[in-house]
Amino acid sequence: MPGMVAFGRRWGIASDDLVFPGSFELLLRVLWWIGTLILFTYHKGHFDCNGRGVLHTYLVGLLVVLGLIILSLWAIVYVSAQGTITNPGARRSMPALVYLRALLYIPEFVWACLGAVWVSDDSRGCDPATVGAVISAVITRWEPLHVVYVLYTCRQME
Repeated sequence: MPGMVAFGRRWGIASDDLVFPGSFELLLRVLWWIGTLILFTYHKGHFDCNGRGVLHTYLVGLLVVLGLIILSLWAIVYVSAQGTITNPGARRSMPALVYLRALLYIPEFVWACLGAVWVSDDSRGCDPATVGAVISAVITRWEPLHVVYVLYTCRQME
């Protein structure tokens, strides 16, 4: 299977190699979405602490962004599983889906920054479990950026 062409270069992975990594990320994102939804519905959207408006906006935005990411990952997994080795035509839309997923890192990054600002400034007086949930959401948001940096650095060393 020839490598997929995306971002102006031919990659060492083909368009059918994204089923299992995409499925794994999809599972993690769905669990994260469910956890955020449970936190939001537990408080019924009303938080009794400083910065409750920012927290409400953060959680609603997080649910929306995660929903978009889940949809894009589902599309990547579905399209990647289509076709055969001799018929890769069913996967011709894969680069566009990869571009879409890459674009979704922008709102994900912005929401991580918003969560970090809320935790550092306005989390006083909030339920410790809520603060812990937002901190864990912010930390897990920064991890993909760390992975990209490490991969980029390793590529520069070659």
